[in-house]
Amino acid sequence: MEKNLWQEKIKKVAERTFCYDWVKLNQIKGEKGNLLEFKKHSFLIDIFDDWTPVQTTRKASQIGFSTLMILKTLWAMRYKGWNIIYTLPSYSDVSQFVPSKVNAIIQQNPILAEWTKDKDTIFQKKVGNSFIYYRGTQLGKAEEKGIESATGIMLTSDLNVHDEADRSTQAILQQYESRLEASDYKGRWYFSNPTHPNTLTQELWKKSDQKYWFVKPSCGHWQYLEYPDNIQNGKFVCKKCGREITDEDRMNGEWIRRFRHNKDVSGYWISQLIAPWHSAKEIEEKAKTRTKDYFYNFVLGLPYRGADVVVDRDLILGCIDYSLPNLLQDNVLGVDVGLKKHYVLGNKQGIFKIGKVDSWEDIELLMRKYDVRVAVFDALPDLTEPRKLQKKYLG
Repeated sequence: MEKNLWQEKIKKVAERTFCYDWVKLNQIKGEKGNLLEFKKHSFLIDIFDDWTPVQTTRKASQIGFSTLMILKTLWAMRYKGWNIIYTLPSYSDVSQFVPSKVNAIIQQNPILAEWTKDKDTIFQKKVGNSFIYYRGTQLGKAEEKGIESATGIMLTSDLNVHDEADRSTQAILQQYESRLEASDYKGRWYFSNPTHPNTLTQELWKKSDQKYWFVKPSCGHWQYLEYPDNIQNGKFVCKKCGREITDEDRMNGEWIRRFRHNKDVSGYWISQLIAPWHSAKEIEEKAKTRTKDYFYNFVLGLPYRGADVVVDRDLILGCIDYSLPNLLQDNVLGVDVGLKKHYVLGNKQGIFKIGKVDSWEDIELLMRKYDVRVAVFDALPDLTEPRKLQKKYLG
């Protein structure tokens, strides 16, 4: 009897101290009712109990990271008493993610259902005295008037978690940092399938300790897995001796820091090469059949912006800086020529104005109003007016 009481006491201390222990001791299930396992997902174990305030993770798709973050944030609310803001790229993403992922996990686990019974909506949940707020960042039709970014400005937070941060509006992610001012912890966790190298997630990666998952095959040579160096003829192989690297080798890896002195930012790189349910043949097939940016972003978990990548609306909007710009320095104007003149104004802080006007007089007015240093115009359909402006405003 005394032994059982002692074991129960140890269990309670462990689950209040370590998030991973809480998951294991309470046999937490995923959204489909499957018991979470960590033999194949061994690379996630250390991340469950990494509480470095600033974290960044460049990751491949479908490796279990969102499930980890859902559980880690709910645990932090319960045992650390934190208020949390959890962002996704858009409100549409929130409306899909919370019911299908967050709520589904809560429903599969009675302990979580009990924790969240007082307040449980799509956009807000309460655990104890702590709240988590799910918010979008990208600007849609309703949000173009400022509704989107304003919804988070009245909140206070101890931790901001940015899911798919690279595909979120970067300026609004930065705005959320102001919600941390009253917190001792001031946590900022960014994770995403990477896009291009200059997002907040990737800039933080450059400043982080840069942890890689090292494996040791039978020859004893420690290494992290890369494509194509570690794949030959449908098998994972050692870079040094060419011997096969087994699934067991991949599961028994360890996180090793590249930069031990960069302790302020904890960084992880997770590719599908370290996930044992992805075979070498599968990786090779994806390299052959997927576009280069897809393969880099979603399989290797690396940023990629080559010449073959289409510059689309989401990429442009993701680069807009909605904070107050310095309108007086080094402004640049771009004009798409047609019956309507579509224009973009920006400077080193980013794009600050997009619009369209009817006449070249309006374009010249913009140039004078914003003291434009450089203007770029289409060569077609008519160069007459741009050449007049070129002669009038010689650089």
